[in-house]
Amino acid sequence: MHLLDAVESLVGQFDTWPTYMLKILFCEDPAYDQLKRYAAFCYGNGVPISWCVQLYVECNCKCTFAVTQVFREVYYVWQRSGYKSHLDSYFNMHIRKFVYLNGWYHVPMEVLPQQVVPQSGLEHTGCRLQILEKIQHLRTLNLPV
Repeated sequence: MHLLDAVESLVGQFDTWPTYMLKILFCEDPAYDQLKRYAAFCYGNGVPISWCVQLYVECNCKCTFAVTQVFREVYYVWQRSGYKSHLDSYFNMHIRKFVYLNGWYHVPMEVLPQQVVPQSGLEHTGCRLQILEKIQHLRTLNLPV
């Protein structure tokens, strides 16, 4: 299986992702809070750390070793926080709502009480063509997972 197909099999096709997540992944400069949001989105939706890192490396040309370390560090903390609740929050693509990222001994799908469902898709990213070109290019590379 190839990287894009593998990630989309877990999370859904890119054009169904929240617009803010597409901007973080493809268009924006890396900032800690944004990187953590991307990592929480991946972790919460079941994307393995290796795929999370590889996808960001391939999609964002501003990626550095320090950026990939942020992903590894937060995954490490979340995987070892079984007794903690409300570690972070993420947009769950299966129920299309924001939920808390909880440790294993807590409610796994605790929906945030007040929320606005974010816009989805490429149209409102401000970099639609750039994203489409990048996705097309990545599909031709057939990156293995």
